[in-house]
Amino acid sequence: MVRLWQKQRSSRDEFDQLVRPHVDMLYRTALRMTADSHLAEDLVQETCLRAFRSFETFKKGTNFKAWVFRILSNATIDNARRNANVTFIEWDDGETGNDGPGAYSAIGRSPEVHVLHQSFMNDAFKAMMRLSPEIRMVVALSILEEFSYDEIAQSVGCPVGTVKSRLSRGRKQLQEDLGDYLPVKNNPPYRI
Repeated sequence: MVRLWQKQRSSRDEFDQLVRPHVDMLYRTALRMTADSHLAEDLVQETCLRAFRSFETFKKGTNFKAWVFRILSNATIDNARRNANVTFIEWDDGETGNDGPGAYSAIGRSPEVHVLHQSFMNDAFKAMMRLSPEIRMVVALSILEEFSYDEIAQSVGCPVGTVKSRLSRGRKQLQEDLGDYLPVKNNPPYRI
C-alpha cells in the first residue's frame, strides 16, 4: 500500500513539473479561443485534469507541450460544439491594471493612437472568433504562441500539410476581415 502511494506521489510530482511551465500559455490560448476568461480558466483546469488522469499514457521523452496542447485543443473544440453561441469581450486596454494578453499602456500615447489601438484589438479579437475552432486553434498556436508546424500538428492531431492549409485559410480570412487596418500604398498606414 505504501509503495502504491509513493508511486502515485512520484507521478503527481512529475506531472506537476511538466505541466507548470505551460499553464500560462495554455490559459492565453484558451482565452484566445473562447473570448471568455472564466471559460478559459475552466478549460485549462479541465485540460490539466484530463492530462493528469491519462498521464500514464504519456510517453516519456516525447513532446509534453504538444501532448498537453492536444488535450486543450480537444477540450476547446468539444466546448465550442456544445455551446454554439459565441460571446465577444472587449479587449483589455491596460487601464484596468490587467497585464494579460492584450494589455496595453495608454500612457504617453496620443488619444488617436489609443482609440485606434482599442478599435484594432477589438476587431482583431472578433475576427479571430469568427474563424472555425479548428482554424482558430492553428492560428493562435502559430501566430500568437509561435509554435512550429510540427508542434501544431502534434497539438491538434493532424498532418503538417493540414496545419499549413488551415493557417493559410485563417490568415486569408483575418486579412479580409481586418483589411481596413492594412497600409495602402502611398497612404498613411491607418485610417482615422
